[in-house]
Formats: sequence, C-alpha cells, structure tokens
Amino acid sequence: EQYDPVLHRDYQRLHLKAVVHEPLYHVTWWVDGRLLPGPAHGAAWPLAPGAHRIELRAFDERGRRLRSRPVVVRVADAPGAPAG
Repeated sequence: EQYDPVLHRDYQRLHLKAVVHEPLYHVTWWVDGRLLPGPAHGAAWPLAPGAHRIELRAFDERGRRLRSRPVVVRVADAPGAPAG
C-alpha cells in the first residue's frame, strides 16, 4: 500500500473484513498488538507508514482463544512527503 499524495491522510484507510465459517464470539481485529475499534465484519484501519502486523482474534464456543495467521502489510509514504 502507499499513501495517495493528493487525498488527505484522514481518508486513507485499509478496510478489513472478517469471514468465518464456524461459530465464533468476540471477533476483533488487532493491528500491531492493539485492538482496532469497530465491528470485525467492517473495520477500517487508518494507514500509517511502515510495516504493520494485522490479525483476527476470537473465542470459539468452548471459550478457547483463537488467532488468525498474522498478515504483514507495508505502507510506503507518498513520494516527496516530508519525513517524520
């Protein structure tokens, strides 16, 4: 992913959607070890430069904690953007 140099950064988000095939409860998205607010079926993470680890966490019907395989995304800053 890369920032759009024209579009304001507040509008640049990665939309995450969870699709599960068994009964799961308290399904949440986590980015870099932090809970992403919003529903798991339609969360949106605001882009930030760098590498980021994204995973889905949930509980099954027996109360066991489950985690998806993490995905790493790298976001490049817009060309010519000031550092910092």
